[in-house]
Amino acid sequence: MPVRFSLVIPAFNEALRLPRFLHEVRAYLDGKYLPGLPQTCQKGVPASDEKGLSQTCQNGVKTKESQEALSPGFEVAPMYSAASRTIAKLGSASEEARAELMPAEGEPPESNASAAADIALPYRGSEEFQSSDQSAHVPPHGESPAQGYEVIVVDDGSTDATWDHLTMIARDWPQVRRIRHATNLGKGAAVRSGVLTAQGETVLFADADGAAPIKNENRLRKALEQGADIATGSRLVPGSRCRRPWPRRIAGILFAKVARGYLGISVKDPQCGFKMFRAACAQDLFSRVEEPGFLFDLEVLWLAQKRGYRIAEVPIEWIEQPGGHLRLWRAVIPVFRALRQLKRRLHNRASH
Repeated sequence: MPVRFSLVIPAFNEALRLPRFLHEVRAYLDGKYLPGLPQTCQKGVPASDEKGLSQTCQNGVKTKESQEALSPGFEVAPMYSAASRTIAKLGSASEEARAELMPAEGEPPESNASAAADIALPYRGSEEFQSSDQSAHVPPHGESPAQGYEVIVVDDGSTDATWDHLTMIARDWPQVRRIRHATNLGKGAAVRSGVLTAQGETVLFADADGAAPIKNENRLRKALEQGADIATGSRLVPGSRCRRPWPRRIAGILFAKVARGYLGISVKDPQCGFKMFRAACAQDLFSRVEEPGFLFDLEVLWLAQKRGYRIAEVPIEWIEQPGGHLRLWRAVIPVFRALRQLKRRLHNRASH
């Protein structure tokens, strides 16, 4: 089964929010891209009801019929297996409870033949990006497991338990691929690493906090089916539903206007962390992107306009999540300084 869809999630110190988002992602993507799974498991049941999870999926799986619906060699596994239930536990547990769920310090995680490969890619201009696993392997393009989708999570040098949680989650989720940066290189570098290893026909990147529910994927996909090369989620166009504290809402609107006018970008909400690309378009743009930080979206859209790609801005639902890394008023001066540096770099590129 070809990889139809790649989801790239950059993560830095997201041990609290990433497991919750991945729980939502798996329920949605298994139901959409692995049709052999039974309907009861596609829809899922409350994560707190562990007994119900096990009973529903064990009774719901019709192994023979499901096996025939998938490609040869693909083994049907209930969506809510032990590690899947752990995703929900990690997402809602206290720090003390999390410590009990995780392996003891120094204890190697359990091996699993279907676990995701650990992947490392050098980022252009950086010598700090090294693999933490010397056995890391990147499958060649076109070589893919029997699956309809893949989830690529890029740990951008986290100093909390993000990688440990991800290791546990990946044990029985063969669609997960993990990339680890040895140091924190920035959101742009993390997204670039993930996109350049993606094998899907379409590639979406989404923030690890799940502020944009994964179901928005369907809206962006429709825009690509209608002819767009890039579909970017928007919180600022009619039809969007955005729940954000008013200071962040106002700051986002003002910065978007400044960035659009400063760089000549037509998209109203250029930094919304939910964008989908056709595979060839994604490879072309991200092989050229140089901005490693949080302004990489602006460079991607600037390049897309210069190279003539068709961009659709799609209204999405956005629910601001607590625990973000950006401190609004402290970031004002660094953000505008970075924006000025980006414009200078883009101007120099355009003049050559």
